[in-house]
Amino acid sequence: MPAWRAATAADVDAIACIAAIVHPAFPERDEVFADRIARAASGCHVLVDDAGEVGGYILSHLWRRGDPPP
Repeated sequence: MPAWRAATAADVDAIACIAAIVHPAFPERDEVFADRIARAASGCHVLVDDAGEVGGYILSHLWRRGDPPP
């Protein structure tokens, strides 16, 4: 059964592969995904299947109200 778990730097390649398929018009460098995980770990998760394969992701940005991230 698929389950959400905290994303780690080891998940960046899988996240990048999914992003390239789902959002081809909005490419991101792997470093951007890694930075989001490093800066907002509590809001970054991956959906894994029973074999541990990543099939989805959620990446969050931390920011203060009225002060969006760069």
